[in-house]
Order: sequence, then structure tokens, then C-alpha cells
Amino acid sequence: RVGCPGLLAEATGFWDEVRAAALLHDTGKVAEGFQDQLLPGGMVWGQRHEVLSLAYVDLLAPAAGWSPRQRRTVATLVATHHRALFASQQGRPGKEALTQLYTSQTFWARAFT
Repeated sequence: RVGCPGLLAEATGFWDEVRAAALLHDTGKVAEGFQDQLLPGGMVWGQRHEVLSLAYVDLLAPAAGWSPRQRRTVATLVATHHRALFASQQGRPGKEALTQLYTSQTFWARAFT
């Protein structure tokens, strides 16, 4: 989404983190709301699957032995696969940044039940 990784590509473990993010980025699609919207006439879920995918990053991190920095890198790659994290970052026109869609006022249990 962001083009050439530049110096990041030379960082130790970077490509392992990219592979982990690629593995996890769609795990949020297991949500019942996401699956229901795929059915003929299904109602739009209205949530971002990549945000729910972050829960799987947290579940895998201890088993994978990731450091806090590795976990943060994988989570950032997962979260920003489709959208910018912040509105000030360049993203696709018409797509709100994740921090605009999800705020401190988000009722997470309702959003992702």
C-alpha cells in the first residue's frame, strides 16, 4: 500500500513481520457480522475487519515470542493494509482513517460482537 519499504527492508526480521501481517490481516473476516454481509441480501456489517484482526495479532504475539516492537510492527501492518491510521497520512480519497472511524468513544463490545 505504501510502496517501497526503503531502509525498513534491511532491518532484521522485517520480512518475517511482513509475512506474519500477511497471514493475520484478514483473520477478522471470521466475524459473524462480516460473514453475514456476504450472503445474498446480507446486511452491511459496518466494521473494519482489519481492526478485529488486531485481536489475533495479540493472541499470536506471546506464542511467537515477539518483542513489543515486533508486535507493534505487525499490528501496524495489519491495521493499515486498507486504510491510513491517521487522517494526516495520505490515503485513498473518500476513505476515512482508522482513527476517525474508531475513537475513545467506540463501544468495542457492541462494535465487534
